[in-house]
Amino acid sequence: VHNNYAGSIPLYSRLQALDANTGEQVSESHDFDSPINRSIITPDGKYWVGCFGRLFGRDIACRVEVRALPGLELVRTIPFQEVVRTVDVSGDGQRLLIGAGKPDQVGFAQVFDFDTGKPLTPRVTHQNYVEHVQFLHEDRHVLSKGRSGVIRLWNSRTGDAVAPAIQIDRLVGGLAVSPDERWLALGTGTN
Repeated sequence: VHNNYAGSIPLYSRLQALDANTGEQVSESHDFDSPINRSIITPDGKYWVGCFGRLFGRDIACRVEVRALPGLELVRTIPFQEVVRTVDVSGDGQRLLIGAGKPDQVGFAQVFDFDTGKPLTPRVTHQNYVEHVQFLHEDRHVLSKGRSGVIRLWNSRTGDAVAPAIQIDRLVGGLAVSPDERWLALGTGTN
């Protein structure tokens, strides 16, 4: 469970682990110097992975953290110069996928080794910051969506495109993939 505190620029975030059946807190609370933009739990349930950074204002404390469950002990930090907006973990738990960038600058998605934090692919760039990343097709491919409405499908081992980019003429706020990975559903906006 994570909480981003209200305000125009959040000053910090708090993380704590809870038992999903009882609601009992099973870890100490951890306070952070930056908002948690997205968090997930690995498929094996052993780790929490969170991405941090302020999108507007000062770019400080941009990073990905891996913490062991249930106590949330810090395992690794991967620092970035860019705000990390989104994260995913491969089904086998061996690779970490991040989407990052800054407003009005080139953004990127990239695959990393889960155990070492070292990059496994080159950065796959987008016109603006990346808001959504997801492993697909038994982790062989990656779907990444930039704020500008470009959706890319690429090889998760090489970073090479496996299909032409899809350009949506409006900002894409929401993106969902069907369980059989055949369909995309997009929510668009006007600004």
